[in-house]
Amino acid sequence: MKKKHVLLLVCSLVVVLILYLLAAYNGLLPGSLFQTDNERSDDVSENDPEDYDDEGENEGELSIYTIDYNTFECTPSVILIPKDTKPDEEYIVKEVVANFKEDANVIDIEKKDSGIYVYFAHDKAPVTGVSDKMENAMLNCIAYSLLDNIKSCDSIYFRTDKGEYTGDNITLDYDEPYVSR
Repeated sequence: MKKKHVLLLVCSLVVVLILYLLAAYNGLLPGSLFQTDNERSDDVSENDPEDYDDEGENEGELSIYTIDYNTFECTPSVILIPKDTKPDEEYIVKEVVANFKEDANVIDIEKKDSGIYVYFAHDKAPVTGVSDKMENAMLNCIAYSLLDNIKSCDSIYFRTDKGEYTGDNITLDYDEPYVSR
């Protein structure tokens, strides 16, 4: 009789252990041993309380567009920024480009009258090395993020370090806006 009870207890423990491991593997348990490096880096460290803000007192929000890599569409996103930050055109473009998987190289940004001019390296994305859909998505994300956040901006111009924007898939005249309000 005791052997049956011990066997039943061992089987129960094995089942519980298997369920626990499955839950941990699927990320259903906090601090899972099976988290990827990316998931671990997103965790807030208990040793660095300045990185964590319970009530959002030190954070503001910025609406930008990011690429949905399944559809190549621009998707509205909200990112957290330091509350004291007043996002200008350079800050906005930096945040948008930081969300690209591609190695985009913005070399300069100028604001002239009601236009914003974004200059890319001629030998990097989005100018070269990406598909038509990706080039459009990258340019759209930058343009719409700027138009949505810079109220004094009416037009977005794209250029390269060699002059007019001549990409693998899109060509714009030197003074041709990519998009206007």
